[in-house]
Amino acid sequence: MKTRFTTVSVLVLLLVAFCAETMAQENVVKMNIPSLFMRHLSFQYERALGGKTSVALGVGMQIPRKLPGAALNAGDNNNDTGGTTDAGQLKFNGFTVTPEFRLYTKGEALRGFYIAPFIRIGRYAMKGDFTTTDDAGNVDNFNMKATHTNIGGGLVIGGQWLIADKVAMNLFFGPKIGSINNTATITTTTATFNPDQELEEDLEGFPFVRDVTFETNAIGDELKVGAKGLMPWIRAGFSIGYAF
Repeated sequence: MKTRFTTVSVLVLLLVAFCAETMAQENVVKMNIPSLFMRHLSFQYERALGGKTSVALGVGMQIPRKLPGAALNAGDNNNDTGGTTDAGQLKFNGFTVTPEFRLYTKGEALRGFYIAPFIRIGRYAMKGDFTTTDDAGNVDNFNMKATHTNIGGGLVIGGQWLIADKVAMNLFFGPKIGSINNTATITTTTATFNPDQELEEDLEGFPFVRDVTFETNAIGDELKVGAKGLMPWIRAGFSIGYAF
């Protein structure tokens, strides 16, 4: 009885090993390394379809963080009052979803150079307080809640290599274009909103921005802003992962 049990166990282990071997390198799970420096967690799962093709699904999550320094510096000078804007308390987070189809130019799927059309969906939210100070030292306090949604697609070229058939290294680069929709609600207890045609024209003067709208409530302590447009972008990255 014991011998029979041992024989069956060995056969099961051999069967598992055989299945694992025949299914090897059909899947890769990867993490984008450069995005970590922006506190953005980006993962991708890729599945070989056979031959030279595969499909992949990327998921990204932006860990809440303050606005980048360039965005803060852009608001240091208030052109209307000659004063300054302090937006250091504004924070944003969000997520992205990126389905992708890959065609490898040589060899088999998961290895070598490839081209990949993709779709990208992203949504970000920003909220927090900011202040403006004019030349006379008068301070106005504001609170803002904003969302940014983009839906688009593009094409990347890249290369993927499997080291020892297990460690995956993936490098990619390519253009994308997407439709953007921005909304923001700003409230204040120390100022009165009075948006004018000049401000609307200034916002519409930004590249790729159109359909700017303003709406204030009856007492002028709340402002709603909307803007849409098409925005080109570059999608690039370097990821490391595990093949199985």
